[in-house]
Amino acid sequence: MTKFRTGLLSTSALIGLTGVATAGPPPLPMWTGAYVGAQVGVGRLNATATQVTPSYGYYGPCTGYYGSGSCSLEAGGAVGGVNAGYDWQNNYFVYGVMADWDATDLKRTENLAPYYGGSFTGQVDWLASIRGRMGIGLDDTLIYITGGPALGMVKSSTALVGGLGSYGSLNSAEFGWVAGFGLERKLSQQWSLKGEFLYYDLGRSHASASYPTGTYTTEFTHEIMLGQVGLEFHF
Repeated sequence: MTKFRTGLLSTSALIGLTGVATAGPPPLPMWTGAYVGAQVGVGRLNATATQVTPSYGYYGPCTGYYGSGSCSLEAGGAVGGVNAGYDWQNNYFVYGVMADWDATDLKRTENLAPYYGGSFTGQVDWLASIRGRMGIGLDDTLIYITGGPALGMVKSSTALVGGLGSYGSLNSAEFGWVAGFGLERKLSQQWSLKGEFLYYDLGRSHASASYPTGTYTTEFTHEIMLGQVGLEFHF
């Protein structure tokens, strides 16, 4: 009986050790492959307008009669769009490329000077980018940073109050860059949910308008911050 018990215990221990050895470490989540998705969120536009030529002039857009200088505004709104990309995985390190496009309703107009003053409209209709991303995959969660070149459709302008004239108006896709960070969580092998924060800088743009008193040139800048969530399908 004693020999039987000893044999039984030895067999059980061997089976347990074999099971542990066979199980090994948990498998890595597989991020390699293509994906497509959609995202929604909110954004904030910070825009500036600066009269650069002449250094002063009649009815400057920011400070009124014989005005000059710089003015700024902020606009908030919703964003939403689509994206696609491809990732590679090396152990826990995940890296890839992606492209995205977001429509926005970031627009605001401010009347800036009470006497012979001007108005400033800041508007960005859409944003697009081609970005790299890299991060660490822990269990079913990917933590990453991202960045790359970007485009934004800008329709900003400065004008006399009441629409009597323009000091310069933009209606063009402006080139810039974007950078940010995000977190993505696998819901299954094919579906994942992500959250991102992105900062866009669309650089400096110039627009001119002519009056009998001369040509006015205005320099515009546009910075956009986005927070968004997205649902991704992995092939």
